[in-house]
Amino acid sequence: MTQFHFVTQLGPYGGQMVEVKGKPKYFNSFDKTHHWEFTNETEEWKKAMGWQIKLQRPRIAVTPPIIIYVHHFYAKAKADAGAVFIATKACEDALTEMGVIPDDNLLFVEGLYFVKPQKHPYDALALELVEL
Repeated sequence: MTQFHFVTQLGPYGGQMVEVKGKPKYFNSFDKTHHWEFTNETEEWKKAMGWQIKLQRPRIAVTPPIIIYVHHFYAKAKADAGAVFIATKACEDALTEMGVIPDDNLLFVEGLYFVKPQKHPYDALALELVEL
């Protein structure tokens, strides 16, 4: 099980950035026939992001935000861009469940962007909410 730690800060794109320390599993590391692996990973990240949102109490989005994802990785090898989408979907669900955005459909989210993975002193998944 991943151990999660939480960091809150202003992001590089001027939005509210929430970072959950932990190592998201790459999509291609899952057994494609085992649904419970997906479910467990999703639930872990949804709970972790939900706790961060409860602690941070971010303001509710007034206009549909752009959600920018940044995968921070510590490993020596280069990270696979976008392969952590299971964790990112769980983070979107947490934003909805905690009331930061009304829903994660196209009416309430302006866009989703994956910034290239960044070498970092620790593994983490960060998202930044930018309202236009």
